Amino acid sequence: MAKIFIPLTTSNLNNQTSITTNIDINFATIASLLNDVISRAGETPNTMLSNLDMNGNQIINLGAPTTQTAATRLEDIP
Repeated sequence: MAKIFIPLTTSNLNNQTSITTNIDINFATIASLLNDVISRAGETPNTMLSNLDMNGNQIINLGAPTTQTAATRLEDIP
């Protein structure tokens, strides 16, 4: 299930301490959420459990097809 980030507001500019605290909390939350997504550094777990819509964009580093309906690279076509 996707997590939704709702940042803490910094609308009260009269209290500098609360503003910096909220900004620090927001950055810490963003860092935590980024660690929960797929690792680009090869760390585990590094799996996708749902489909990904590419909006018509190309997939680079596509692996060899494992089923008859899987996406196929040109080099895999006989």
